[in-house]
Amino acid sequence: MAAPLIELVGVRKVYGEGESAVEALRGVDLRIDVGEAVAITGSSGSGKSTLMNLLGCLDHPTSGVCRIAGRDVGALSADQRADLRNRTIGFVFQGFHLLARTTAAENVELPLIYEGRTSGGERRRRARAVLERVGLGNRLDHTSQQLSGGQQQRVAIARALVTEPRLILADEPTGNLDTKTTREVLDMLLGLNAEGITVIVVTHEPEVAERFPRRIEVRDGQIVVDTGARDPAADADAQAAPVDIRRGWAAPLATLPVAMRAIRRHALRSMLTALGIVIGVGAVVGMLSIGRGARAAMQQQVATLGTNMVSVRSGSAGRGGVRWGAGSTNSLTLEDAAAIARECPSIERVSPQVSRAFQVKAGASNWSTLVEGVNEEYLAIRNMRLVAGEPFKAAEVRQGAKVCILGKTVVRELFGSGDPLDEIIRIDRVPFRVVGVLGERGESQWGQDQDDVILAPLPVVQRRLMGITHVSQIYASAASEDLVRTAEREVTDLLRVRHRIGPGQEDDFVVRTQIDMANFAGGMLQTMTMLLAAIAGVSLVVGGIGIMNIMLVSVTERTREIGIRLAIGARGRDVLLQFLVEAVALSFGGGAIGVLIGAGMDQAVGVVAGWPSGLSLDAVALALGFSVFVGVTFGMYPARVAARLDPIVALRHE
Repeated sequence: MAAPLIELVGVRKVYGEGESAVEALRGVDLRIDVGEAVAITGSSGSGKSTLMNLLGCLDHPTSGVCRIAGRDVGALSADQRADLRNRTIGFVFQGFHLLARTTAAENVELPLIYEGRTSGGERRRRARAVLERVGLGNRLDHTSQQLSGGQQQRVAIARALVTEPRLILADEPTGNLDTKTTREVLDMLLGLNAEGITVIVVTHEPEVAERFPRRIEVRDGQIVVDTGARDPAADADAQAAPVDIRRGWAAPLATLPVAMRAIRRHALRSMLTALGIVIGVGAVVGMLSIGRGARAAMQQQVATLGTNMVSVRSGSAGRGGVRWGAGSTNSLTLEDAAAIARECPSIERVSPQVSRAFQVKAGASNWSTLVEGVNEEYLAIRNMRLVAGEPFKAAEVRQGAKVCILGKTVVRELFGSGDPLDEIIRIDRVPFRVVGVLGERGESQWGQDQDDVILAPLPVVQRRLMGITHVSQIYASAASEDLVRTAEREVTDLLRVRHRIGPGQEDDFVVRTQIDMANFAGGMLQTMTMLLAAIAGVSLVVGGIGIMNIMLVSVTERTREIGIRLAIGARGRDVLLQFLVEAVALSFGGGAIGVLIGAGMDQAVGVVAGWPSGLSLDAVALALGFSVFVGVTFGMYPARVAARLDPIVALRHE
């Protein structure tokens, strides 16, 4: 005797508990063999729908045995029942239950995606073939809104057939159709039965039931009429060979395009969902890049001053507990500079310096500028270059020659576009011959114009212009950048000895390096950058909360869609993965757009401020990585909510 495809023995189904309990099925016995065509009828509330849910593995019995294709439904988990639905049963629903804004071919492919045993090309080929079989080969790319009711039902039948199931379960398949289309659909279902597929139709229409060889009527949770009833006891030893319900390994990967289609179908909602991430990532990348660009600009300015430079200034004077700041004493001399050059092995070059603002005249033009008295080593120490002329020589410095080198700002103010070389200018009525022009250096990090300066030999500035014997500062350069700290210690130790400063006494001089200046300014910029980035990061969290809220709303809006997916074989993990992929895709896509916006901010600020670009791969990777983390973190909860939906409840959701 042939093994049954469906076998129910003493099946009861109770909803609720205690006094509110409702017994929908009361000890139902039923056997349906392979290849039968059965119509199940009954009035509303008779238990007909509950019986259909059990036959379709959408539910499990409270007691009794329900075997579908050799599998005990009551012993299966929710995911195992989904596997059984996908491999064994093809559903045809009364309301068609096609995914909106999805083509006929994509609707038909869906069960194959969750099956996970076919490639994308094979899925498309099989979907096309089964649509051609139901007469819709010319409607592959039409969405459900572009199809008539009869055509939508044909798509639903094609979707049921595409996995080559043993059983087609049709719930009121003609309830929404006219007479002609009803006849066509019934002819199609009975034709499939003639090919060996078991067909069960649940209907309340007597005319539809009469078309089927076997008719079952359900009343008050029991089968009261069965025109093809068999004795379950007589077939107790007959068991159908269990169907293989294992999924292919590709099912999770195949869910990815499903998620991307869902995003494309709701483009506006997706854009609004990702907006918070776009703003957050754009702000983070922009702030980090601008801060890094500012540090790079500062380092460039430091480099113009000489990265190996060590400067010495006089210390601070004080009286009555009040100190007047560095440079308020005159503790440095020419002999100190000579001793540094002679006795500090890490020092390569030394130049004493004095400076004061003077009124300068050239012909009818005059200008107030800073005049610095230096020696022939000063240009190399300060990393200055000439664009015209030549530097003054050591002999000119020793002799106090009245020669000078002009900065670009002084040239512009005194000579306009003219050539200043060999011209005579008067500094405080003392004539000087111009022998060189400095290259443009721009503003310092403190906003000072570094081109508004005149350089002249130290002796003539010191004696003729200023009438002093001390020096304001001593500039030196270490032999290499690695020796800057060593040079700093050597200079400090030497001057303490020369100035007779005892242990524990305060220095009467101040030694500084460009490293100190760079570290100080860089530290401030780093702190400000991280503060701004942290503030911008808050918007990322807000964006993540926005994703979670909109995804939760999306779960509510798409409850019926989720029910359809579950009914045709999607497992909870497939639904969870789809919603999680959607959240991650939205956050990653928003992050990518945010990176572009942040890069644009960096470029714009760089053009306005003249800074180099600070955009870096680590900032981009950090922003994108964090945006994905936000998507996973805030997308997990809505995804779990969707995955835990009951397929029966979801299908009935309005």
